[in-house]
Amino acid sequence: MLKKERGNVVFNKKLWFFLIFSSIIIFLFGVNEYRGYKKEEKLRIERVLNKINLKIELVMSSIGDLETS
Repeated sequence: MLKKERGNVVFNKKLWFFLIFSSIIIFLFGVNEYRGYKKEEKLRIERVLNKINLKIELVMSSIGDLETS
């Protein structure tokens, strides 16, 4: 009887260790994916802002040309 109980305790410890370890691994992969997503999002926003700035400069130069002519 004691041998069987000791086996259950060891199994429970291994099970808990596996669950905690796998949770940590999943969490680390999730954090890594989130960082990658944030970098991509930042680059996308930067590209959109650059396009907007180019259009603003084009409009401003057009207005300047109209004022001089």
